[in-house]
Amino acid sequence: MEKNEKKLPERAGAQILKEGMKPRTLFYFSGVLVLILYHIGYDLSFGDVVSSYGNVLKRGSEYFPKDGNILEAIYNFTVFHYNQWSSRNVIEAVLIIVGRLPAVCWRILDIGMAVLMGYCLDCLVQIKDQKVKYLSIFSFLMMYPVVAMRSAGWIATTMNYSWVAATGLYVYLNIQRIRKGEQISKLSYVLALLAALYAMNQEQMCGFLLLILGMFLVKDLWDKKLKKAVLPFFVLNLAEFIWILTCPGNAFRKYGETVAYYPIYEDYSLIQKVYEGICSLLKGLFDVRGGILITLTCLLLLGYLVFKNKSSVFMKVTAVIPVIYVVVKCVNEKFQILTGLEGINGFLMDYRSSKRAAVLGCLMLACIFLTCYYVTRKLEEQMMFLGILGAASATKAVLGFSLAFLVSGERTSIFLTFTLILSALFLMEKNEDLFAFMAKKKCMLLLAVLNLGLLIWNCYSIANDRII
Repeated sequence: MEKNEKKLPERAGAQILKEGMKPRTLFYFSGVLVLILYHIGYDLSFGDVVSSYGNVLKRGSEYFPKDGNILEAIYNFTVFHYNQWSSRNVIEAVLIIVGRLPAVCWRILDIGMAVLMGYCLDCLVQIKDQKVKYLSIFSFLMMYPVVAMRSAGWIATTMNYSWVAATGLYVYLNIQRIRKGEQISKLSYVLALLAALYAMNQEQMCGFLLLILGMFLVKDLWDKKLKKAVLPFFVLNLAEFIWILTCPGNAFRKYGETVAYYPIYEDYSLIQKVYEGICSLLKGLFDVRGGILITLTCLLLLGYLVFKNKSSVFMKVTAVIPVIYVVVKCVNEKFQILTGLEGINGFLMDYRSSKRAAVLGCLMLACIFLTCYYVTRKLEEQMMFLGILGAASATKAVLGFSLAFLVSGERTSIFLTFTLILSALFLMEKNEDLFAFMAKKKCMLLLAVLNLGLLIWNCYSIANDRII
């Protein structure tokens, strides 16, 4: 009897260890550790929260009279910003509350939002090999340049972009579950609607989800499989879209930024604005300071699928050229940064500075879409896949119609970047021989080494930003 009692803790410990070594457990545990490590390096002493948003709920501020209450302060701030600055009133209401709380509250919430991203990708991607699935998702997330979220201060930038990406993914996940006829709890449905209210308040995500929901509605109506539970999301999306378009603060802010930063923009023609938007898209895909590693990984994946299918020489060339372009452009830009020399000019210059560079970038973009069309030609979801990629591209191209292409930096690429990640994982899911190849020990070891290098690089970037 005593021997059995002694063995019970041993068995429990062995069971816990066994559970802890499962790929899914390791994915979430490692992810949280990495996020905590990142947060240790975040410098919260600068940014929009420190200079403005964090002071809104201080009693005696211009929005919070000494005899007033918090709700009155939030209302005063929202009305002023709606008329003078921005339509992101839902996001900013949350921002001024979180900005007033101790920093540890934002840190916990931010880690939670990052975990939500991982959870959504976990649920959306159905790769059979669990090791390949979770290591692939983890690797893609590690490739994201986290310092893109510090441009307006870590708190303000994350709440306007990475939190929007996380809640947008959660909305997409639940809509897909509803469309497939899966049962979701009332709590999940309410949370998805609240997530939609938050995510759709951001202009890029609002347009992105409106395009996606529009495609879903058209397809489901055509197939006579429309689920009524999806309609509230579409109505909310449309309402937020109208709210954004009619907000006087957006026009006021655009005019103020034009005068302050780029007066000649006021005289831009439609063609010039489209050009700026396309340049913003190309920069988001191919710029060495952005998500170029994710772009390159997606291109290598597409190339593998093209060559695996014994395609024509034309398709092989179409798949390889963008890879060569990205590598040469990356080497050229790094050469310029390290040496201060000009490097290769002309076709590899900044897109806004050189029309030849922009034309070449557009040709590479066309090659990518053509390759995507080819590798998905046998899939039922082909047009939806291409449509979502097109909608993601539009989130960057539309920036030409405001000064966001000039003043907002790399943070506006996050929605395009995560669409690329989800698209790459989708292609892996549909091609079993690919993740069979990735399951080999050498490939797994290579990914592990890559993740370690990315961790060191991201920590260095965060620390370097802190020093600056």
